[in-house]
Amino acid sequence: MKKAESFALALIFLFAFLGCAPDLVVKDLQLNWDPEPLPPLGSGVNKKAKAEIANIGNKDAGRFLVYFDGEEDPVSPTRRPQVSKDVPHLAKGDSIHLEADFAPLAHRDNNYLENVKKILVIADPKGMVKEKNENNNEREIPVP
Repeated sequence: MKKAESFALALIFLFAFLGCAPDLVVKDLQLNWDPEPLPPLGSGVNKKAKAEIANIGNKDAGRFLVYFDGEEDPVSPTRRPQVSKDVPHLAKGDSIHLEADFAPLAHRDNNYLENVKKILVIADPKGMVKEKNENNNEREIPVP
């Protein structure tokens, strides 16, 4: 009888321990992307993405990165548009709003961002945070 109770207690502890983990998601993603091409100096035209990153898990998340990737077609051989943000901490139940400005990344090597067809946001692309669910960290939005 004590063996069964000990086993049940160990199972409860194991499930409780495994269930305590952060879970990072891209909760919202919006674009402010002017359809006109960028001038050579990349000023005066909006090419921005805004994302809300949330920790829906039941434990605080330590430091992690967030990538804003400009997905291109065709893909640029050099100067692929990507903005990286460093998040030092995100408490359980909290969220953070991040903005990426792609206009400064416009260059003739990436056709002044004209090949960008969608923006893909990835929370924790380097796997720095051990999460409850590692398969819900991305969201994408088409570029108008």
